[in-house]
Amino acid sequence: MSFGLFFARNPQLDISSSWTGFFVILDLIQNLFIILDSISETHEHISAKIPLMRFRTLKKQSKNKQQTIQQETIENNALFPVYTDRIKAFITDLFMIYIPILYIIAYVVLSGKDAFQASTAAQFVGVALYALIYALFLSISGQTPGKKAYNIKVVDAKTQQKLSFTRALWRFVAFLLTATTLLGLFFPLYRKDKKALHDIMSASMNITTNIH
Repeated sequence: MSFGLFFARNPQLDISSSWTGFFVILDLIQNLFIILDSISETHEHISAKIPLMRFRTLKKQSKNKQQTIQQETIENNALFPVYTDRIKAFITDLFMIYIPILYIIAYVVLSGKDAFQASTAAQFVGVALYALIYALFLSISGQTPGKKAYNIKVVDAKTQQKLSFTRALWRFVAFLLTATTLLGLFFPLYRKDKKALHDIMSASMNITTNIH
């Protein structure tokens, strides 16, 4: 109970005005202590949370830093294939996969070359089948026959693991989109990681499997 409240409830107590002022001051001091205690409790509650928040922030920053270092280590340790080998692998895949598909469509399904050239649907089916087979090879082993012949493997740019079928399929579509301008195909000539535009778009990279 505050001193002021005590004397307010006991008006029979006759004290001088000086004593009254003294107890009023004590009452004010007591109320001030109550306020300070309340502020102190609030501060302790907030202070208890701040280290936890700082710890979580530092932990998150440390995790991000470790991921960045890991990513840089992966890219630095990876041996990138020569760009000419990638071109040779691409041409090899054309002869081993795409041309047989076109031959079957033109001479087995249709009546010949002229019928194939006249059919937009047949040409689309040819490209679609090539895309599906290409994506299947990459999702299973990371290598098409041409890439395997030149010791090239397509992997995820962050983990160096094989691409999923959908990612590999998107990579093929991205290649078709960038190949129409030819600009994206020249990216490996001036990039340290030797990535073409379709590699960047699909978050993939080419590495060599011929490590001595």
